Amino acid sequence: MEIVLIRHGAASWDAATDMERELTERGIAEVEAAAQWLGQQDWRPEEIWVSPYRRAQQSAAIINADWQLPQRNKACLTPDNRLEDLDTMLSTFRGQRLLLVGHNPLLSNALAHWQGESQSYWGLQTASMARVDAELFAPGPAGGVAAAAAAAEETRCVASELARARASRSAASRRLTSRSASVSGA
Repeated sequence: MEIVLIRHGAASWDAATDMERELTERGIAEVEAAAQWLGQQDWRPEEIWVSPYRRAQQSAAIINADWQLPQRNKACLTPDNRLEDLDTMLSTFRGQRLLLVGHNPLLSNALAHWQGESQSYWGLQTASMARVDAELFAPGPAGGVAAAAAAAEETRCVASELARARASRSAASRRLTSRSASVSGA
């Protein structure tokens, strides 16, 4: 089974509750870049499972725009959920490719957990993704630690490629801004 985990894009803090926070313009651009990169990888999930929080729902809708797959809300993908609940939820998936859209600390902690580490030493930045190749997920005390064969190196490569794409986009934006400034100053 292949699972791609994607953290939602940057979100505003201007909301009545954490669940209602919406993506900012930057967050929308981040998720669009992530969706474009993922689309170029010739990888398509069979299902998309999404946190019920607004920013994750918005991120999933952007990522799913070309695929038009049904999105299933999963309470287990909220920020502070238990890893055991996530492992149990994953054990119910019967397909080969699954996309999860959620939050930190859950997603970063899950990656560490599946690699046999007690805590995350690197967190998924907004709109970052990681791919995990797993034979199976079994509910219970051992959960994903015993059952999952996490591809740690590939996970880091995907996150690094996305970071390079963001840096390239940011540099292009700075060049555009400096050109605009020099044209207006002329």
